[in-house]
Amino acid sequence: RFVQLVGIAVSAVLLAFGPLVASCMWWGGQCSQCSQWQGRQVLARLFPFGRGLVHAYWAPNLWALYCLADKVLAAVLRLGGVPLAPGSRHSAAGLVGDFQLAVLPLVPAWLCLLLTLLALLPSLRAPGKAIGPGEGLVRSLVLASLSSFLLGYHVHEKAVLTPLLLQMLLSGGGPAGG
Repeated sequence: RFVQLVGIAVSAVLLAFGPLVASCMWWGGQCSQCSQWQGRQVLARLFPFGRGLVHAYWAPNLWALYCLADKVLAAVLRLGGVPLAPGSRHSAAGLVGDFQLAVLPLVPAWLCLLLTLLALLPSLRAPGKAIGPGEGLVRSLVLASLSSFLLGYHVHEKAVLTPLLLQMLLSGGGPAGG
C-alpha cells in the first residue's frame, strides 16, 4: 500500500510539473527563457519567502498570535514612554510583502520549516494506531495538514479547510468515519 501511495504522489507531481519539464526537453535540453521564468514563478509561488511571515489577512495560526503579541507589546511600551523605531511596513498593513515587527524579532523561514517538520513527527505514528480501514491515513493527513497550517510560513486563512475537511471523514462524514 505504501508503494501505491508513493506512486499516486509521484504521478500527481509529474502531472503538475510535466508540462514545464516537457517544454525544456522539447528545446534540446536547453530551457528557453520562458521555461526558466515559469520555473522561477512556480518556485516563488510554492515557497513565498519574499511575501512575509503572515498574509495580509492573518490566518489564525501561531504566527498571527506572535504578531498580535508584538502589537500589544509595542502599545504597552509606547504607553510607557519608550520610543520605538518606526517601521516602514507593519504586519497588519493589508499589503503583501516583508514587514517589520516593532518589538519581537522577525521569524526566519528556516525556523518555520524546522518547527513544521518537528510538528509533523506525530503524523508518522498515526497510521499505526488505526481502528478502522483508512482511518490511520486520514488521521495522519489531518495531523500533517494542521501542523503545516499552524506553523507554516505565509499561510493563507483558507488553508485551514484542508484539515477540517479531512477531519470530517473521521467524524462519520465519509468512508473512514464509518
